[in-house]
Amino acid sequence: GQEPHVLATDGARFSGAFTPRQSGAYRLALVTASGAPVAGDAVVLPITVAPDLPPVLEIPVPGADTNASPDVRLPVVVDVRDDHSLHAVAIESRRVSALGERSAVRRDELSLPAERTDRALLGGTLDLAQMGVLPGDTLRYWAVASDNSPGRQSARSREFVLRILTRAEQRAEQRKQSDALGGKLDSLADASRKLERQTEDLARSQPRDAASQGRQAQNLSFEQAQRAEAVAQDQQQLLEEAEQAKEALAELDRSAQAAGIADSAWQARMAEVRQQLERALSPELREKLQELRDALKDLDAERTQDALKNLAERQEQLREALERTRQLFERAAMEGDLQNLAQESRELADEQQRWNEQVAGADSARAAAQEQQLAARTDSLAQALAQLAKDMEGMAPERGEAMQEAAQSAQQAAQQMKQAAQSAKKGQKPQAQQQGKKAEEQLKPLGDELDEQREDLEQEWQDEVVGELDRALADASRLGE
Repeated sequence: GQEPHVLATDGARFSGAFTPRQSGAYRLALVTASGAPVAGDAVVLPITVAPDLPPVLEIPVPGADTNASPDVRLPVVVDVRDDHSLHAVAIESRRVSALGERSAVRRDELSLPAERTDRALLGGTLDLAQMGVLPGDTLRYWAVASDNSPGRQSARSREFVLRILTRAEQRAEQRKQSDALGGKLDSLADASRKLERQTEDLARSQPRDAASQGRQAQNLSFEQAQRAEAVAQDQQQLLEEAEQAKEALAELDRSAQAAGIADSAWQARMAEVRQQLERALSPELREKLQELRDALKDLDAERTQDALKNLAERQEQLREALERTRQLFERAAMEGDLQNLAQESRELADEQQRWNEQVAGADSARAAAQEQQLAARTDSLAQALAQLAKDMEGMAPERGEAMQEAAQSAQQAAQQMKQAAQSAKKGQKPQAQQQGKKAEEQLKPLGDELDEQREDLEQEWQDEVVGELDRALADASRLGE
């Protein structure tokens, strides 16, 4: 039903081009110069016209809503395809403040391959620090793309939400990481101690095994080789786990800086922990492990025994370094917890003060909800202080008692906050304000008290180090006499 399209002719030749507008069977009609049709079967061209579709986009990484601290560089991967070819791809984002204020849309272009392509897997980064996000903000982001069609059809991916952790949430996350790393170092020290004993026992058993055979065995028995190989495998695994602990330590340091608790004293303590952990992962230990593997490869009994003895000596150094690492980390973690909780108590006291000042003119339901949130955070503070009190009891009972008193003050403040929330919900604002002020009074001194405890601990540990140095010098002096 379409109008015919006339092709150009040149003698017995013809040529031309046309744009089909719809699907169908297109017939090539041939006639002579006089207008007579050319004999023979008609040439039919079946053509299907497919509509140009917009691009299709996905964000497989991260691929879900998530949380992050405000200094993170978040990797983003965009998977985009088009039935024509791609013209441009970008990540767009918008920051929403904790108060609900929305920024202008930011656009970050992603580089496409130089040659035209209909599919691409592109990587980008959301640099939160450069984007100026703040704790408590929300970042909404998505990918957009346009194709190479004349109309530049465009499409947009699903929108993702990145919630920026508040300072309190960052500190809570840092405490979790610290607890997890402390448990890991405990496990490493215990595993190192057991492996050292196992290696020593195996090294001593080698001569006995040979004597029981009435000769000095030149080759390892199958059972001896298996036991020695198990030692080598366990040692390799221990080294890999220690490397993981080293990476976790670096991540903890970054988290602490993001949470604002990495002061110079804490950083110095963490540097000591890193040095001890690096000492534990000595190249000499790896060399002795390789010597054992080489001896096992040749099934050489004498070399295996020597390698086991040498490895056991290095394992002793590893155990000592790991135990020292654990001890130093316990101290660093305790100092970090005290600083962490001191900051949290100050923030809670300041927020409670602001609530007290604003509750009289605030919406009752909204004020009650805000106070409930403060009460929940103060409950968490009290629980953390109670746990810290238990941890400190073994070091100094009087410090444990001081922490327990701080935990009780925080718990009493939380109870006052819950009562204030109930009063605010009922519209009893003067009573809510009075209860809120009592909570504020309970919280106000906690920050300074916790800072004082931390400074005293630091001084005690410094005195302990000086004492150890004095004893070492005295021992060296006696040996020189």
